[in-house]
Amino acid sequence: MSPVLEQTKVDKPQDLEEVVTGCVQTLNENLKTHGIVLEAMILDPIPPLNFDPVVIETLLKAVLDNRANAIPAGGRLSVSLATSGKSVRLSVTDTGWGVPLEAIPQLFGRPERIRQEPRIGSARFHQILESQSGEFTIDRRPGHGSTMTLSFPVSLASSLQ
Repeated sequence: MSPVLEQTKVDKPQDLEEVVTGCVQTLNENLKTHGIVLEAMILDPIPPLNFDPVVIETLLKAVLDNRANAIPAGGRLSVSLATSGKSVRLSVTDTGWGVPLEAIPQLFGRPERIRQEPRIGSARFHQILESQSGEFTIDRRPGHGSTMTLSFPVSLASSLQ
């Protein structure tokens, strides 16, 4: 297992907004060279959460890498962060051609044209997400793009605060 993905003990709540905006800034230049616009939108105040920032960044990069490969030049990727009931939702929406139903099980394992990070594979992606008490959903609109959402319980706003 990669040391980056080893579960680490987090002893204080972390700022998810900072992790998301940092990741977007890091990837933006590479995506621009492929003609893809990347934007981040923080829609709600996000409470500090008890999570491993390196692991969350790895998951976000995997989703962004996956979606960047489904977008032709001139496309857009939007990352949004919002609260929804008892969860914090980190969503990535693309203007690509949508995820075919049969492709969902292999989403994080295929080599593609724009490679941000080494592929972690679908099973490992879900294992890592579960280690952070997260859930994954996809809203696919064939021919119009997709939205992939990572949801984390607000209960991760932890007793450490």
